[in-house]
Amino acid sequence: MSVEMIQKKSEKGVFNFIFGKSKSNISDDDMIIVNKLEELKQDMVNIHISLDYATDPVLIDSYIYELKSLHMKYEYCLKKCKDKGIVSSLY
Repeated sequence: MSVEMIQKKSEKGVFNFIFGKSKSNISDDDMIIVNKLEELKQDMVNIHISLDYATDPVLIDSYIYELKSLHMKYEYCLKKCKDKGIVSSLY
C-alpha cells in the first residue's frame, strides 16, 4: 500500500493530508470529509470570535450551543478520517 500526500491550500498556507492508500483509491468521499473538517474548524473559529464580542445572555447561550454542536461534528469527522486512514499533524 503506497502513501499519497494531498495538499490543500487555505488562507494560512498549504495543509498536507496523508492518505494511507494509493492516489487512484482516494475517493471523493475522502476529500469531502477533509474539506468538511476544514469548514468546521473555520466555523468554530468564527463562533469563538462572535462569542468574544457577545454581551447579550441569549446570544452567549446560542453561541455556546452552536460551538458544542460544531465540536461534536468535528469529532465525528475526525473519527471518520481515522477509520479511513486519513491523517494530518494539524488536528
